[in-house]
Amino acid sequence: MWLEIKRQKEAELRARRLENLALARERIKEIAAERREKKERELNKKVGQVQDKIDMAVKRSLDKYSVSAVKAAFVSAFQASGGKKSLISWIKESSKNRQEYYRMLVTLLRQSEEDAAGSGSKIVVNITGLDPSANQHIVIEGPNRPIDITASEVLNEL
Repeated sequence: MWLEIKRQKEAELRARRLENLALARERIKEIAAERREKKERELNKKVGQVQDKIDMAVKRSLDKYSVSAVKAAFVSAFQASGGKKSLISWIKESSKNRQEYYRMLVTLLRQSEEDAAGSGSKIVVNITGLDPSANQHIVIEGPNRPIDITASEVLNEL
């Protein structure tokens, strides 16, 4: 009988130890998850701070240029880098590029709507002496954005 009581107490002790071990494991998992979440929040905060610094640096560097000059340079860079065909190839290259294209497109469309709503003025341009074979580019300062066209495009419209 004494031996039976001793075995029962040992079994209860083992059961309590296993229960305590399971509780300790769960608590360790909780602590690890809390630490991961804290590190992730801190990292996201740092990433946000770095992004803010980058944005400010870009803004400061762009403040040196007029908006119309930057837009004209962007259009020229687009044409020099292959234009529409190159853009289409880039879009088809990956789903990430496709996502970025649609993000930029939405931004441009919103800007176009804002520009159209804010401006009722028309652009009238008188151009003489264009040579379509010379591949001349014309940048017209519009009320909201520059327009970059080639001499042959202008002459085709006439």
